[in-house]
Amino acid sequence: MNLKLPGSLTKKQKWILLLVIVLALLILIAGNQFFQKKKTKEKEAEEVGSDVSYSFVDANGKSYTFNLESKALKNTIDVKSFKLDGKSVYDSYGKIYEAEISGKSLTDAETAALPASKGGSGTHMGYLDDGKLTYDDGRVKGRVGIDISYHQGKIDWKKVKKAGISFVYIRMGYRGYSGGKLVVDKRFKENLKGAKAAGLDVGLYFFSQAVSVKEAEEEAAFVVRNLGKTKPDLPIVFDPERVGGKKARTDSVSGKQFTKNTIAFAETIKKAGFDTAVYANMEWEANKLDMEKLAVNDIPVWYADYEPLPQSPYKYYCWQYSATGTVDGISGNVDLDIQFEDKTR
Repeated sequence: MNLKLPGSLTKKQKWILLLVIVLALLILIAGNQFFQKKKTKEKEAEEVGSDVSYSFVDANGKSYTFNLESKALKNTIDVKSFKLDGKSVYDSYGKIYEAEISGKSLTDAETAALPASKGGSGTHMGYLDDGKLTYDDGRVKGRVGIDISYHQGKIDWKKVKKAGISFVYIRMGYRGYSGGKLVVDKRFKENLKGAKAAGLDVGLYFFSQAVSVKEAEEEAAFVVRNLGKTKPDLPIVFDPERVGGKKARTDSVSGKQFTKNTIAFAETIKKAGFDTAVYANMEWEANKLDMEKLAVNDIPVWYADYEPLPQSPYKYYCWQYSATGTVDGISGNVDLDIQFEDKTR
């Protein structure tokens, strides 16, 4: 039995049909290549840190898990060496607060055993604010400091020094989160002069809203220019925080771009002859910054975490452990930090 199409195709219709078939084949080929590339990228992403996963539960019982980046520097700080007024923080509050590099999340039973948080949103349980936190594992020793901006008002630096504070990070300035204008902190010069006169080691930080490498380099040059002849004792820190509760110009900036901006800022600071670092919390380490690239580019991390014990698997030279501390010479709350120094050097 012979099957025939009703009617016959004209020459023009045959060319159109051929063109449709060719276009369909090209679309299929292009689509296949696209999905193959996507599959390859997904496989590469899975392979990064595939050796191990990182899991932790915060004081509110929320569990987090993400893969470590294989070549990033791992944390060498032993949380069991933290002491509060001479008593082990680890023994007092339990390993439930210690992040585990185990490849699995904590069980429901372990999560349920968490005590209720006594602090408000964004704060730890509060017991570290009034005690004396120390760290010494035989090789590395800690010393306590603060970080400030004009929000702390007039500071009596002699009292701060007498209170046992060894160092301070001073906000040099910021970029406006709306218009993008570069601004010097209102009390930068006053705080820099007072802290140096009191004998504290001084570092600086800049609150970034850079949306490009060019703007990050501009911010670094702005810091160096306003620093003048003063040489900081500690790193000049790139601080790319989110602006909470407000619309900011960096809201749509990708983690890849934030990483590029961090490296650009750091390289500009290094070329000017200063040490540098980046400020980051767990969210930024897990979801934003490429920790492997930061490690390769030798950019140390100033880590922020308000849980009773630090939870980062990555190496950090300083831990901001409270946003609600009190220090004689400063009215109101102030951030507290502990910096780690290698005693063998």
